[in-house]
Amino acid sequence: MREVRFYLETAKCITNNNENIHIAFISYYQPGNEIIKKSNYRCYDLYEYLKTDGEWRASEMKKHPDRYYGIENIHKLILHEKLTFGIWESRRLHVKFMRYLDACEAIIGELLAKYSANDMVVMQELGGFIAPLSLYFICKRHGVDHVFFEPSYYRGRLLFIRNSLDPLVLQVSEESEILPDVVQYIESSISSKTVVIPPKDRHHFMDMKAKKIINRDNVKKLLLKLKYKYFDGRKEEYSYIYNHVIRYLKMYVNRKKNEQLYIKYDTDCMTKCYIYYPFHVQLDYSLSVRSPEYLNQLALVEYLCQLLPPDIMLFTKEHPASIGGFEHDALKKILERNDNLRLLHPLENSYDIIKHAVAIVTVNSKVGAEALAMGKEVIVVGKAFYSESGIVHYISQIKSFECVIRDIISGKKKNHEAERLKFFNCIWNNSYPVELYSMEAENVCTFASEILSYLSVRDSKLD
Repeated sequence: MREVRFYLETAKCITNNNENIHIAFISYYQPGNEIIKKSNYRCYDLYEYLKTDGEWRASEMKKHPDRYYGIENIHKLILHEKLTFGIWESRRLHVKFMRYLDACEAIIGELLAKYSANDMVVMQELGGFIAPLSLYFICKRHGVDHVFFEPSYYRGRLLFIRNSLDPLVLQVSEESEILPDVVQYIESSISSKTVVIPPKDRHHFMDMKAKKIINRDNVKKLLLKLKYKYFDGRKEEYSYIYNHVIRYLKMYVNRKKNEQLYIKYDTDCMTKCYIYYPFHVQLDYSLSVRSPEYLNQLALVEYLCQLLPPDIMLFTKEHPASIGGFEHDALKKILERNDNLRLLHPLENSYDIIKHAVAIVTVNSKVGAEALAMGKEVIVVGKAFYSESGIVHYISQIKSFECVIRDIISGKKKNHEAERLKFFNCIWNNSYPVELYSMEAENVCTFASEILSYLSVRDSKLD
């Protein structure tokens, strides 16, 4: 419901400033539809457009998703939903994907009957589930401009990812003046050891203890979901209630058991020669969609341990938003098999660990950006917004890891201060001062203003 209210208030600000812009909502959340309609906006209910197999509007398209939608491997695109909701029947999700593509095809088709593709823009929060991905691929097929909203490296700033599932590729300008805000932000973050946590995700960063599961907000959300699903019969995408509860309970049990595996980051750790690999959120878009080849992080960590020189250790820790996400037995076995691996307590501050590390290895975590800001050498193996920055060691094949480590030890560095500041300056210049789902009037008005600015620049380029 927070999304409904936030986007609705943003829409009102946009139309108040420019009555020539027509806004419609595509909803995957029936409980919010009436609120949208009462505000006199057109609301396309995705579920009203879903048809059975025999009634698909584009029956031929289901046979050739690559030809019609540019989907090279639909199996990779269902990973996020499969893992999040615990649905292991691939065909079931393949069918769902095609039905949702078909429904989005019908909705966008209705809009294209009124407006040209050049006159349309579809905007939504970044997501790896079938619903947002379906909308993205339909926009791509019809040449409709599509924008994903993605949180930036900087707190309170947002990226607009245009017509892509990949991270924003930044072109660093040699002539761009380094903004004082950029230098101040980096210095302040390092000195205060502040981890970037979007307010909308703050509750996920609590330690996986009883109070994270059983609290007033969770009880209220659970009761509402039960009411919407079983009493009102209203549909929403994220209504796998049983799976969600069971997953959190398993994480709680894993967290309790893992206590014996954690070590404290102390003076003894600081004196060791080590590489730091921070575990990513288990079910995050950055892994499941952007770098699915590294979805099995335990296998990646074990392989890194095998490639490390004998005098270097590997330190790792669970992501604070995904504590207990790994099975206890699996973690225990990998620690037993690799005596050069240490599992730190998940609440240890990453800045402390980064400070004394030889280098940081990451798939595409924001910890990689934090390490860059601290002047550390970063080895990147996946698709990240800094992969092509020139200030990281980007390797397309993990077997190159050993050579890169030896290069770093011998002094072959890529992270130089001048280039680093230019890159972080570029991130700032390509982001917008908006916090998703913050209902403060100033934030909502700024979001509306930035969307209007985006549309204006876009239209001028089309002209």
